[in-house]
Amino acid sequence: ENSNRRTQPVGTRKPNGWGLHDMSGNVWEWCWDRYGADAYATENPVTAVRDPAGPKEGEYRVYRGGCWIIGDVYARVARRNLVHPVYMDRFLGFRIAKNKE
Repeated sequence: ENSNRRTQPVGTRKPNGWGLHDMSGNVWEWCWDRYGADAYATENPVTAVRDPAGPKEGEYRVYRGGCWIIGDVYARVARRNLVHPVYMDRFLGFRIAKNKE
């Protein structure tokens, strides 16, 4: 009900619980990470990698965050998927971010 079943202009929909707009559910977002099937796999939370970048080489990239087309069950920041880097669609975009350094 927040999306009207389409991509929305930035900042025009309801914010999340922290007051941030468009963090998930508007469009899937490309990530810098390459996809690695075992990048997040661990049975021991002590040795789990926090925010792993995936392998140094690979054919697929990661996208995350969910979008309006698949419903709110999958519209969450932790949701990650893979796709070939030449793939384009109206529900896949990117977020510009600046490194602190």
